[in-house]
Amino acid sequence: MSVSDPNAPLRRGRVLLAEDYEPNALFIAEVLDMAGFDVEVVTDGCVAVERAVAETFAAIIMDIEMPRMDGIAATRAIRKQEAVQGQHAVPILGITGHTMSSIHHLCLTAGMTDIMCKPFRPSLLEARLEAAIGETVPLS
Repeated sequence: MSVSDPNAPLRRGRVLLAEDYEPNALFIAEVLDMAGFDVEVVTDGCVAVERAVAETFAAIIMDIEMPRMDGIAATRAIRKQEAVQGQHAVPILGITGHTMSSIHHLCLTAGMTDIMCKPFRPSLLEARLEAAIGETVPLS
């Protein structure tokens, strides 16, 4: 019989992180892991679309600027596949270094659930992710 570590975070689901800049990916993955999420990291929009279509995720965190396919195009492709397959829309939280409202509007129009600017505090990422997936479980 195994006994769970009472200090270990409860696992809360899988999150797909699409981020091509390794330091950002490591930081965000660590924040999500500490919040109890299992994280899969991909480094471009094409792979993000492939993974989002092939697997079920609680949410997707999508960088706006990535190689091969940017986050806006990837979001549109994911939303199109969800519609074709009759699936519910997985929450997509966009992350960007741009502060212009026109970029934010473009992201939301593409189908992102929310958008936030880098750099951000871990608590803000956790709160926005929680709001996107509709959880009420307290985050660490």
